[in-house]
Amino acid sequence: MLLIEAGDRSDASLPVRNAAGTCFVPILAPHIDTLRHIDPRSCKEATADLIWQAIDKACRAGIVSSDGLLTVRDSLTTCRQKEFNNVYTAIKRRMSPDRKLHASLECDHDTDMCIGTIEITNRKGDVLYRHEAFRTKPDEIFFANWFGSITWLTPTKLLLEGKTRHNQSEVDLTDVIAS
Repeated sequence: MLLIEAGDRSDASLPVRNAAGTCFVPILAPHIDTLRHIDPRSCKEATADLIWQAIDKACRAGIVSSDGLLTVRDSLTTCRQKEFNNVYTAIKRRMSPDRKLHASLECDHDTDMCIGTIEITNRKGDVLYRHEAFRTKPDEIFFANWFGSITWLTPTKLLLEGKTRHNQSEVDLTDVIAS
């Protein structure tokens, strides 16, 4: 595990590994409040730069391999190409009882919000309907409870059941399919 310790000390020391194998990498960085007051894109770019500095420092200290450094570089490049958008499928496609529709849970996970959307598609993959199932803080404590299952109750009605009984969202597609 690699923990990045950001601070404003100019005497940032070398990375150290503790007995449990955790590596602490001190880097020179602006105070977190400084990053919060700039636009979101610039904040994400600055955070990516800090991650790169820490990994590079750990590599130069022999704690991270050059392969690990290249993996992080490639990952950061991908993040930048996607403009730091973290959109993923949390629950893969589930087919309706009549086998005409598919439902999945798509998540848009950003720095200030995680939005879960049930996406309904036809057999060709065309999106027919999108229903916002939840909007919560971007902390796993809050959004991960929604990652349970999608159950089709009828060919036009489905239920997203989270891991707790408080996390449920029902979607009725009767009007959508009729139009």
